[in-house]
Formats: sequence, structure tokens, C-alpha cells
Amino acid sequence: MKILFGNLLNNAVRYTPRGGMIDVSVRFAHGNAVVEFVDSDYGVAESDLPRLFDRSFRAAPAEIDGSGLELAIVHAIARRHGWVVTVENRTDRSGMIARVTGPGFLIPS
Repeated sequence: MKILFGNLLNNAVRYTPRGGMIDVSVRFAHGNAVVEFVDSDYGVAESDLPRLFDRSFRAAPAEIDGSGLELAIVHAIARRHGWVVTVENRTDRSGMIARVTGPGFLIPS
């Protein structure tokens, strides 16, 4: 989990401009934990969203340093544990939301 959440945070930091915001939240819904990383980056072209979990895919701006592997690793770890990872643009197009939903993980006893 440390790698999964670390990669999501690194990705948000890398693409959020100086002075931008990153908000991380955890909530519980229907027996699942939902962890969201909301940032104020540039967003991603809608046509690129389905490819963000592909190995070595890099959405614009490609001049920002990175390997294109972080989100692929996040997706692989999540699937291995039965969790779901989604990404979407914020409705006002001022950034992205990466959401991890998992059955029972992080739920306090």
C-alpha cells in the first residue's frame, strides 16, 4: 500500500504547479474505503484518460520528467488486492481526481 499511495502522491506533486493544491481524503462507503487524491494540475485530455494506466504512457505535458510507470504500478497493485483505481478530470477542468476504492481495506475494527 505504501508504494500505491506513494506513487499517487508523487504523481500529484509532479504535475501540480507551484502554489497549487493537493487534497488527500479517506472516507468509508458501503463497506469500502475510498481514498481520493485531488490536485490542481492541468488535467488530462479526455482521450488520454483510458490510457493513463498503460505502461510507459505519458500524457501531456510530456516535458515534465517521469517514466510513465507510476500509474501502471498503482493499477497493478490495486488489482492484485481487489481494489479499483480510477482517474478523472475535475468538473471545472482545474485538475484531476485519482480514486482508490477497496473492499474493507483501512476499515477500523
